[in-house]
Amino acid sequence: MKKLKEQMLKLNKDFKNEITRNILLNLAIILCSLLIVFLTKNLLILIYFGAFLILFNFYYYTRYSRLINKNNNNLINDFIDTFSYFRIYISNNRNVYISLKEISNYATSYVRGKLIELTNEIDEDKSLKPFLKFASYFNNKSVEEVMIAIYEMIDEGSNENYINQFIQTFTSFKIRILKTNEDKRLAKINFANSLSIVGIGILMVLIMLGIVSILGEIAL
Repeated sequence: MKKLKEQMLKLNKDFKNEITRNILLNLAIILCSLLIVFLTKNLLILIYFGAFLILFNFYYYTRYSRLINKNNNNLINDFIDTFSYFRIYISNNRNVYISLKEISNYATSYVRGKLIELTNEIDEDKSLKPFLKFASYFNNKSVEEVMIAIYEMIDEGSNENYINQFIQTFTSFKIRILKTNEDKRLAKINFANSLSIVGIGILMVLIMLGIVSILGEIAL
C-alpha cells in the first residue's frame, strides 16, 4: 500500500480520492451483477462478474506504474529531441553555454524550465553540480553521462576530443532509446493481437456456457 501511495503522489493524485473512486466502482459492478442475476435467475453470471472484478482491480491499481513509466519515457524522448538541436549547434562550433540557452526554444515547457534553471545555476556555480542536478530530473543514468560530457566541453573549451566524446555519447544513447521505443511498440502490437485471441476464446466459452444453460432449462 505504501508503494501504491508513493506512485499516486508522483502522479499528483490524491490517495484518498483514488481509493474512494475504486471502492465506488467496485460497488457499482457488484450491484450491477446482483441486479442481472436477480433478473435472469442465472448464478453463472456471478462467476463472470467475479472474474471481471479481479481483472478490473488489477488493471486499476497497476495503471499508476504504467503512467509513471509512460511519463518517464516521454521525458527521455523530450530530452533527446531537445539535445539533438544542441548536437547540431556544437557540431557547428557554437558556444556550449549559448547553445544550452538557445535549445530551450525547441523544448517542451518542463524541459525548458529545467534548462533555464540549469543556465541560471551555471552563472553561480561553475562546477559539475548543476549538470548532475539537471540530469537527476530524467531518472536515467545515460542522461547523466551526456550532461557530464557537456560539462567537460565547457571545462575544456572547444577541445575537439571532448566535442567528439559528447557526440558519441549522445548518439549512442539516442540509438538505444529509439530501439527501446521500437521494441515497446512491437510488444504492444503483439500484446493486442494476443489479447484479441484470448478475448475471442473467452467469448466462445461464454456462448457455450450460455447454450448449455439454456438447454438445461429446456430439459427441465
